[in-house]
Amino acid sequence: MNDNYTQYNSDSIYKFLDEDDASEAIDFIKDPSNFRTFNEGLSEIMIKKGYISDSTAPDEISQILYKKLTDIGSSLSLNTISSWIKGDHRPKVEAGYRKNIYEICYALNLTFNETIWFFHHVYYDRAFNCHTIDESVYYYCLKNNIAYKDSLDIIKRN
Repeated sequence: MNDNYTQYNSDSIYKFLDEDDASEAIDFIKDPSNFRTFNEGLSEIMIKKGYISDSTAPDEISQILYKKLTDIGSSLSLNTISSWIKGDHRPKVEAGYRKNIYEICYALNLTFNETIWFFHHVYYDRAFNCHTIDESVYYYCLKNNIAYKDSLDIIKRN
């Protein structure tokens, strides 16, 4: 499997455009090896941002991320973070987990565009469901480099 999942998937999409039989495309989508795992994507962004190296141990990655999250006031537990880093679990793609993903983005000081990338290529969901006040505020705050604490203050005012 190619380690550059984004390029691999982009190239694969074009392979299926002219297919009359969708079964090969469906098989591609059903095969988890064609997509990066949450812990791989999280590690990739943490390496890119300079928080860890390729050789950083999972327990150390968990501690680093936990510290960054507690610094912004997140209540995510070390056990939850460790289970994500070790690949035992991943955050569910549902409304209740989205705040956790935004907290990770803020904790790692991701830019607006990096946050979109993280949602699309690691969490596998769209970023910024702007039909909710919270996510509209996150959109505005990330776009304008406004801190997480300030975004929570804005949300509380509504």
